[in-house]
Amino acid sequence: MSTTIESPLRRVFSGCMMLVVAAAFFWMAHDKQASNQRIAANPHATAWVERTWTRTGKHGGRFADINFRSSDENGSLSCRAAGLRIGPPSLAVAPGQSLDVVPRPGGCAPPDAPSDAAPPYMIALIYFGSFVAGTMGLMKLTGASVAPMRWRTQ
Repeated sequence: MSTTIESPLRRVFSGCMMLVVAAAFFWMAHDKQASNQRIAANPHATAWVERTWTRTGKHGGRFADINFRSSDENGSLSCRAAGLRIGPPSLAVAPGQSLDVVPRPGGCAPPDAPSDAAPPYMIALIYFGSFVAGTMGLMKLTGASVAPMRWRTQ
């Protein structure tokens, strides 16, 4: 029976990479959760669609150039956002229609689109992915194994 022994450097590298993946998952889930909280807590505004298009693929969806009003400490601002993802590709929006958006406080940063909010189960799955990747990374770093004892060789 042949066994391969993993070098300590490879084990440390792969463990650190898994921890990086865990941190990326955690950041992604936290960002989605913060976006959902902004959508729920901040006042909504009406945006007017100038132009729309659909993109397919990994970062696909329905995109639009919009005009909206936002407010800051000096009053109301007239803002424009180009290339804003407003929802899934099936969302039917034409130029001239109005949309519900949530402007970010303090200026003309691109607003959040309530139709594009992440469902709670998605956030929970991303947090779970973070937990799994972190656990695997720590196991790699410490040399722990979940293999049954009969598979180990002396």
